[in-house]
Amino acid sequence: MHKSQNITIELRNNILTGTYADGKLPGERILANTFKVGRCTVRSALQTLEDEGLVERRIKSGTFIKIQQKTGPKGIIGLFARTEGHFFKELYESMISTFARNGYLVQSFSTNHFDSGKKHESLRNKMKKEVKKLLAKSPAAIIMDGYCNGQIPLKKEIMKLNPIVYNYFDSREKYTPKGVWFDFKAVGYMAGKYLVEHGCTKPLLISHYVPLAIRLDNDFYPHHREKQLIDGFKKAISEAGLSTECCVLDCFAASLKDYQSTLDIFCRSNYLKPDGICGSSDRLTVDIMNKYNEYYETVPKDIFFMGICNTPWSRENPHHPFTTIDLNPDGVVEAILKQVRQSPEKRKNIFIKPILREYNQQHNNERRKIF
Repeated sequence: MHKSQNITIELRNNILTGTYADGKLPGERILANTFKVGRCTVRSALQTLEDEGLVERRIKSGTFIKIQQKTGPKGIIGLFARTEGHFFKELYESMISTFARNGYLVQSFSTNHFDSGKKHESLRNKMKKEVKKLLAKSPAAIIMDGYCNGQIPLKKEIMKLNPIVYNYFDSREKYTPKGVWFDFKAVGYMAGKYLVEHGCTKPLLISHYVPLAIRLDNDFYPHHREKQLIDGFKKAISEAGLSTECCVLDCFAASLKDYQSTLDIFCRSNYLKPDGICGSSDRLTVDIMNKYNEYYETVPKDIFFMGICNTPWSRENPHHPFTTIDLNPDGVVEAILKQVRQSPEKRKNIFIKPILREYNQQHNNERRKIF
């Protein structure tokens, strides 16, 4: 995670928990010394907070808090979330502002580094201290992104508080908490159906790399995001009367490097070229388009591209816009707030239905369709 993002998160928490009692943040020089970074890094963090509407920066006067929440009349919410990437950044910022507007004090913890392959023990230890403080305050609710949730410190203590989980539950544990789930099977089905309806007879879903430790775990992989996408996609292809034998590129690779090699081989082969491709994220779709462009100096016009997440990559990429499936962040936040307001024993799982956003591949026009 970039240094400015770490600082942004810490300053945001300080603001929402009323650390700056006089309504003014320390100067850039003081903050730079506190965080042991350059002033440009601090300035970038302050700009993010200003864009979010939390602070106002006045020339020669300093940075002042626009929304100060010393107390949360409805209690504290502990939020464990990813804050990077177009979709998750948007979702995170929406949760922060929505909870604050509804009277909750929010203490957030970034989980961005958990999937980096590094241990980051110092960050985990720092988070552990902060989580202990949070638990001592008897929070009104705990909310966490189910992805990499097993890496969160004091996990057993958190699970006793009936956390609300969103996204999908990335865990081998038999116990599954109530939550707000992205309906990835519905997303996969929507993608397959859309490609078929647009004349594709050789549609292909390209799945992200899944480590063997997960791919071979019968208690884990069946509810994994990629497996749900694959099942939904195959269902749509089968209903269209097409073969499901070769409609998914689901690399059974020993390593991420092997997975990348497989994608390289696939994109270089004219023989293997499908007529429709859906990457299991917008970023993966753009990666495939870039590989085609690298090998052939053009992106094939006879391939219909689409992706998942409705990020700027889908409508502003260097090649051309492509249709994407929106995971409906507004609907996610609304559903999470609904769960927060319910007592744990009354909560029921909420499955978020995706939204299809059509971006014409030659002209950037959008049509919106809810399934």
